[in-house]
Amino acid sequence: MQLIPNQQKQPRQISRLLLAAIAGAVFLLASLIWVAQARGDGQELPAADGRAALDAAWQRAQTAERYQFTADVTENNVPLATFSNVGRSSQATHYYMAGESQPGAGALNMTLWANGGSVLDPASGISVRAADGRVEARPGAGGAWQTIDSFGSLFAPAGDFMSFLVAATDIRVQTAANGLLSYSFTIDGPRFAEFMRQQLQAQMIASGELLPGMTLQTPAIYAGMTGSGVLWLDAAGLPSRQEIHLTLPAEASRQADTRLTVDSVVTFTDYSFAPQRAGVAAWLRSLPAARLFGAGRLADIGAVILPASLFLVAIAWLARLLWRSRPTVAYRFFAILLVTIMLLTPLFQGAQIARAATLRLLRQESRAAQQEDSAMQRALADWREEAAASTIPAGALDRIRADDGTDSDGDGLSDVVEWLQDEGTLAQEEGWAELLLDLSCVTIVDDGYTTDDADGDGLTDYEECLLGTSSATSTLRDGLTPDGRDSDGDSLPDLWEVTGYAYAGEHWYPDPLAADSNFDALPDTLEWEVDANGDGEADDSDGDGIPDMRDTDLDGIPDLFDRDNDGDGVPDRLDSSPFTASARPLYDSAGQLTGYDGRLFDDSNPLALQFNDLSSDKLTFVEFQLRPTDPDHLWYARNVLDWPQYDRRGQMQDDDNLTFLDIAEPGRAAANDGNGDIRLVPMLEIYIPGPASGLPDNALLDQYGISIQPAEAGVYAYVPVYVVADDAGAANVAFFAKMLYLPGAGWAAAHEINLVWMVQALVDRCASYEYVDSEGETQQSSDCQSYSAHNEVEVIHVYENDPWYLTGLNVREEHGVDFAIIYEDPAVDTDVNDDEALIQLAQGFDYSLLIGRDCGSGDNCVADGQRDISVATIYDRWNRTTNGAVSDDERWGI
Repeated sequence: MQLIPNQQKQPRQISRLLLAAIAGAVFLLASLIWVAQARGDGQELPAADGRAALDAAWQRAQTAERYQFTADVTENNVPLATFSNVGRSSQATHYYMAGESQPGAGALNMTLWANGGSVLDPASGISVRAADGRVEARPGAGGAWQTIDSFGSLFAPAGDFMSFLVAATDIRVQTAANGLLSYSFTIDGPRFAEFMRQQLQAQMIASGELLPGMTLQTPAIYAGMTGSGVLWLDAAGLPSRQEIHLTLPAEASRQADTRLTVDSVVTFTDYSFAPQRAGVAAWLRSLPAARLFGAGRLADIGAVILPASLFLVAIAWLARLLWRSRPTVAYRFFAILLVTIMLLTPLFQGAQIARAATLRLLRQESRAAQQEDSAMQRALADWREEAAASTIPAGALDRIRADDGTDSDGDGLSDVVEWLQDEGTLAQEEGWAELLLDLSCVTIVDDGYTTDDADGDGLTDYEECLLGTSSATSTLRDGLTPDGRDSDGDSLPDLWEVTGYAYAGEHWYPDPLAADSNFDALPDTLEWEVDANGDGEADDSDGDGIPDMRDTDLDGIPDLFDRDNDGDGVPDRLDSSPFTASARPLYDSAGQLTGYDGRLFDDSNPLALQFNDLSSDKLTFVEFQLRPTDPDHLWYARNVLDWPQYDRRGQMQDDDNLTFLDIAEPGRAAANDGNGDIRLVPMLEIYIPGPASGLPDNALLDQYGISIQPAEAGVYAYVPVYVVADDAGAANVAFFAKMLYLPGAGWAAAHEINLVWMVQALVDRCASYEYVDSEGETQQSSDCQSYSAHNEVEVIHVYENDPWYLTGLNVREEHGVDFAIIYEDPAVDTDVNDDEALIQLAQGFDYSLLIGRDCGSGDNCVADGQRDISVATIYDRWNRTTNGAVSDDERWGI
């Protein structure tokens, strides 16, 4: 059967339908830019005071060609109020950023400094640039750019610090004294999450990673977010400063059982606008939809929509003409076209799906490669740290000296040299020469063993080349000794360190390439030598010329290898007195605490403290470091407990069930303040007999949290105690307290010091237990009926008998400080990048000023009790504009 179209009605009907469809498509495309004005997140934006002002300010900022910004960002991991987190402290990471944003181009260029660095030195930061959805970074101001997966998602989502404004609610307007406005607001997490979903979805569709019509899930990290902010506008109505505080859900934190908070303060300056231009692009940039899509992106959308609309109108006009002149041909043409489109569309969609899958796979591979690179870099850093910690294997010198040249594999390297390769002293295979100290070692090792010893330190040049120590003689460390005799500069000769020391059935080898072999913050110089008989000479019991090693706690481990020299339970790097303590814990073979060896203190046996001959007009700081005999008590400090809620009987009552968190000042709450209304606070109680003489005024004591209370025949000073934590709060190892004195003629008697625990509570003070019954009679209740005060912080009890021992004591008189700044005068410095003169001067000060050299004057070195060089003489001798009368001999002390 042949279908014959109705030439009277059907062409005109189909023509009208086609024109209507095309017109609808044109209208739909053109209306996209208006949809965004009312539907920023899938729902109509509610009207609110200040909403229009925020939108206008953000929109105007987005139309800028560029603006400058600086940002301070702090990410804080706060432990949750769980039992496992008792004693843990929060960890903060600080960032500083400075750069330029180009909203129209969708670009961002900045430098970031994390936990240090100097804004005056771009090389100490990380350069970041973002454009077209791609973020790249490189160290400092040089080096190759590397693509990074994401950046700034917690403080500049989508590369825009102001993007949080899209979710601003509860907007409140304030006017400053200068007439400028600020807007404080609350950040709606779900609203912002939807905004970010739309942003990411549009980006992935544009890049081909997501098909049109497909949707992404709302990011949970933003949906569970809460926050607040303040935006200040300048006189031109542009954003000038923005403060944002965010609290994110637990899954956003990098650490278990913590919550992440982010605080950012951003300053915007130097806005630059292009001259106003007529035309579609300028009109599009002015639309409120620019705040959703971005001004640049909206202009790009317009650049596509308008030509497409004109093209569709032209097609519609041609189709109408064709229907009028050749309806049968037109019908067949459009029928074939529609069938072809229906058949090919799935094929094109399949290709798009394959392309999207390929792009996602490539991105996953790129992320995996970046993670692998990061893992490799971390592994390399770990390897370097291990190599630095133990560069030379035990017994290396003995094996080198016993090397008979045996070369089992015939590769030209002896078995001993290859063993050193395997142990990490030399690199593997052909790259081994790269780790040698200098190129001369290549020839020295190739020539084989000789007795040449350039620096005269007892190690031959061949041995030092294999060991990695120095045999340099080009410079003198102290004017007499060649550098090569002590490669790491710890004042211990290389020969001592590679020879090692036999003690307690073991042979101990320090690291000649590390001034602190066990990385306990104490140099090897302090931890090696011991003078047990006090004759001023290092002990050498076997007479081999190598001093005996110190073992302070006699545990069979020399101090140089012991992480806790005095065995008091405080690691050396945190111990204020690493070589002494009043007592040390004793343990059985199973590691269980059995008792203490030494002097313990408690309420009946306090520490007696007395100093004589202190300066009467100088502040004296006394720093105490201590441990309770029960180590568990280290975790009790500032622990918060909860009194039974709505207890309205007895002396301690809780009428409103509030906690320390509820009454804390903004930003001053501790992580566990929400746990309750009772807090354990350790304090040092110092009994000072007689009047409160020898103390600074109360204003100064208040700055250190020290309070003075009257006592019988004296006063009590209560000094706050702080926790000394190891490994970022993973273990509490000691308590620390600091007391201030301003002594007069002398102390009449010793001060008695004890550790006490105060129980602080939020006290609700009962006013009356009376009530009126139903018959109008006044009755007495067992429950409080009215309160005169709530949540007064009071000490309700003091525990005084907690035994403890002293792990460290430091006393310091404050005499101020003299300093001088030395610099090369740029007026006469021909090369400001050449610091050789400063380096030489600093090296000279190492062996004169810093060691306190006292050699008097004249040709003979006779001490006169005065330093040869002081801070005052630095100016006299080296200030070039005033030292004309100083001879070279006088200047350099020759």
